[in-house]
Amino acid sequence: MPTLHQLQQQFGNNLVILPVTSDAHGKAEQFLRENKHMKGLKMLSVVDNGSLKKSFPHGSIPHYAWLDAGPSLSAVTGTDQLTPDNIAKAISGDRVALAEKLNINVDNPDPLFLDGDLLDTELLQYALLVKGQHLGLSTFHIARQKRGVVNGRMCTNFPLLVMYETVARRLFKSIGERYSTKRLLIESDRPEYLSYGLSNGEVEEETWNRSNLYSYDIVVPLQTAGQLDSLILRMLNGCSGYNGTMVYTNTKCYVLRERAGFRAEHNDSTGAPDTPGSRRLMLALNHPDVTRLPVIDESHFNGISPIALEKVKGLPLNAINEKLDSVGLELVEEERRMAMFAIRDNDTPLN
Repeated sequence: MPTLHQLQQQFGNNLVILPVTSDAHGKAEQFLRENKHMKGLKMLSVVDNGSLKKSFPHGSIPHYAWLDAGPSLSAVTGTDQLTPDNIAKAISGDRVALAEKLNINVDNPDPLFLDGDLLDTELLQYALLVKGQHLGLSTFHIARQKRGVVNGRMCTNFPLLVMYETVARRLFKSIGERYSTKRLLIESDRPEYLSYGLSNGEVEEETWNRSNLYSYDIVVPLQTAGQLDSLILRMLNGCSGYNGTMVYTNTKCYVLRERAGFRAEHNDSTGAPDTPGSRRLMLALNHPDVTRLPVIDESHFNGISPIALEKVKGLPLNAINEKLDSVGLELVEEERRMAMFAIRDNDTPLN
């Protein structure tokens, strides 16, 4: 919204930007008044309006309808097309080649880039992987379901690293573990194509995105739905120039264990429990601002976490152990054979 305000100020009476929301008046007014980015801008907004949404249906926001002086609808776009140059051309009457936004129903999306007669048939299996930013698409990650079973996924305008890590999270969950960036091994000679954050910064992020964002859509029969993540991984590995896979390797880590000689009622020797307290403790300890290595739980702790994430960020290990000591736990650096997610180069050229 601040960007819209700047554009309105820049073009003055030659441009009218009218925000619209279906939210009730009170909710919208509170947002405009209290949001740190909005207060002080004194922008007007149409509120509690469902009729305009019917006239301009959309599955995601922001959603910009461009009206000319006619007035007639000249284009529907996302944020990427809302530039001073495009607006100036539209005001002067010049032809503007705008990338139209695809209207995706997030609750029941059609297969990506398919239309016409194919949409009237029963789609049994479908897979598509596209390299390069698609300006008409928002950034989406949608699970497709049939009879309550996830049998497809759509992922649009993401870098490869995000796509690989999204699959890794589900693979780790399937073996009863929680993925974090500490379980990632990037063993590639060209990491700069995986994520802009790994690039050398020689090009602007917008330029990098045009060539290095990906989109995929995949639908499989219900009988193979259990293999969906493996099929997504096979598709990425077969076409991207990289190979992402789960590996087991001896890795330095922190082990959460019961302090010698201590036995408490909240430590269950029958096995590592999955309780709110244990999950909260492991989430805090595995946060990248808390520990530098992966943390594994060998404590069988099932009590109330003695650690609040916001209070342990940046603390040294001995200070963290002082807090753990109250419930008879300690964090020690050791080595364990554990699951890691490795991304390596393969023989398929990336470009």
